[in-house]
Amino acid sequence: AVPWSGIAIGLGATASLVWALLVAMALVRRGPKLIDPSAETIENVEPIDLDTDAETLQRATTGSGDESRP
Repeated sequence: AVPWSGIAIGLGATASLVWALLVAMALVRRGPKLIDPSAETIENVEPIDLDTDAETLQRATTGSGDESRP
C-alpha cells in the first residue's frame, strides 16, 4: 500500500519550497528597491512641542469603572 497522504504532504511541502525559492530569486534579480529621499523619516521631522506645563484635568468621579452611568 502506498501512503498517499504522506506523498501529498511531501509534494505540498516541496511545491511550497520551490515557490519560495522562485520568489526569492525574482526579488534578488530585481535588485534593491529605490529609496525616496524626500520620504518622512524620524531624522527630518520637526519635533512636537509638548506642553509639559499644562494643567492635568482629573476625573470628577473615582470608581472602579464598572458602575453604570446615569
